[in-house]
Amino acid sequence: MDTVLSNDSGILRLTTTPEGLFALHAQPSGVNVGHTDIVTDYSMELIQELFKQFGASFTIEEIGRDVADNDAQLDVRYSVLAYFPDDLLSRPLKILDYGCGSGSSTLALTRLFPSATIIGMDFVDKYLRLARLRMQHYKLQNAQFFSVPTSGNFANCQDFDLVFLNAVYEHLLPAERPLVLESLWKALKPGGSLILNQTPHRWFPIETHTSALPLINYMPASVARWAQINLSKRSFGIETWEQMLRRGIRGATVSEIFGNIKRIDRSARLLKPVRIASSWAGIWYAAKRERMRDGLMGKAVKVVERVVGATRVPFAPYISIAVSKS
Repeated sequence: MDTVLSNDSGILRLTTTPEGLFALHAQPSGVNVGHTDIVTDYSMELIQELFKQFGASFTIEEIGRDVADNDAQLDVRYSVLAYFPDDLLSRPLKILDYGCGSGSSTLALTRLFPSATIIGMDFVDKYLRLARLRMQHYKLQNAQFFSVPTSGNFANCQDFDLVFLNAVYEHLLPAERPLVLESLWKALKPGGSLILNQTPHRWFPIETHTSALPLINYMPASVARWAQINLSKRSFGIETWEQMLRRGIRGATVSEIFGNIKRIDRSARLLKPVRIASSWAGIWYAAKRERMRDGLMGKAVKVVERVVGATRVPFAPYISIAVSKS
């Protein structure tokens, strides 16, 4: 017999498979982020918690981020492999996953760095509860989760070898970005690196993160807000411009991010990829190519990847950079 979860977001139907897994089917009543079906070994308790926090469609999306070859997992993996040697993965590093949310990025890091101690931090306690439930589900021991200190400083949480911002920077308001980077830079030990990935590229022709509309990031704020509300299928209705910025509509640029760090530390060094791609712009295409091996879209990704690699033009929907503290 199926189990049905429902609320204002829609319906989530759970069917037990012969293998003892749950096959989930979402029928969203509002915004649909894409996939509506997935099979998972998550427990009923964990699925119910995800549904309570994310609703029908976003529960499918959130579980999908935890699949080993999912875009989110590949993006984390490639953001490391592009800049660092393989022997880094086996070292007993201390890693901070800032803005870890419900833990999908932290899960990717625990798989990539099995010998590391990983600290996940977020502002939202209900997301941290989900992250802890996920760790318990996989019986992982090398990650812990804490709330971000209200002061913004990590007084008892310093000397990180690596600091990650996975799909986080775009959700910071413009005035917050330099302050957060300053706190994270202080928490990074000399010789360590800050890795920022999955942040939408401000000048990519299609705003892929919130609206899926072309050229919206070239428009003045008032026009972009109108377009998001009235033209986007992903519209959340009447929102203020600040709410849209919080959801990440404007993304960021490498020069903005690196400029904010250079104002803190003039000796900071923007790393160049040593493999995977010849520039930061190619890293996204490499991960996407791994995910989409066949089909028309996969072929299109390969073509654009070759052009980006040959021309070094920073034409990519998402940023993946690493900055070293000397």
